[in-house]
Amino acid sequence: MRRALGLALILTLAWNATAQARDAHKSRFLFRLLEEELATKDFLAPMNFKEAVELLMQKFRGRGMELRIIVDAEAFVRSDGTQVYNSQVKFQPYLKMVTARDYLEQALSGVQPARPGFTIRRGTVFITTAERAAFPSLRREIVRGAYSARPFAEILEDLADQVGADVTIDKRMLDKAGKSVTITFRNSTLDDAVALLADQAGLRAVALTSGFYVTSRENAERIERELDRKHKATKKTCCR
Repeated sequence: MRRALGLALILTLAWNATAQARDAHKSRFLFRLLEEELATKDFLAPMNFKEAVELLMQKFRGRGMELRIIVDAEAFVRSDGTQVYNSQVKFQPYLKMVTARDYLEQALSGVQPARPGFTIRRGTVFITTAERAAFPSLRREIVRGAYSARPFAEILEDLADQVGADVTIDKRMLDKAGKSVTITFRNSTLDDAVALLADQAGLRAVALTSGFYVTSRENAERIERELDRKHKATKKTCCR
């Protein structure tokens, strides 16, 4: 019985590791996909936001590629009562070709009065309000995962990919980034998970304006002192 349970646990961990690697790969591929160019002539007819999103996905399906998009419609409704899908979208005819990223950003600009934004998570474009897509909100989101003897850098990438946040590792710390770590997060915020994980690798995570920077403890302290100095200087200037 114990051997069966042990084997099941090993298989589960192996499956999780494979799934996490696959999701990270999909997210990296999605960044490249968003740089694909599209002909603007196909998008000049009046349409609402829902139609614009569906048309974008349809164009990629026609190329044999899958572009996954999820809209956090409830976030827009809660923020100002606007039904995001009904927002009218109008594209400018000035350019013959635009990237999928430009197309998406232009479509989002028609969502009023809410301010929209998007993140890339789990190989999917996740559209929500700009406030929810910003780092101060993302760092408070819950992450989960069971990692057994996985490289530190891979775990960090998976955690960031779960919520679509930016996490950068100091290239001078790549030797420690390859260190194997065993750790489980059942109900942790990204903030806590990154801090705990970095500590296990003998590193520190610094929260910048738009994401985490994982570096040596000494360098982290230097950066935090500099950030504190700039914050105080800015506050002093504003209050004169």
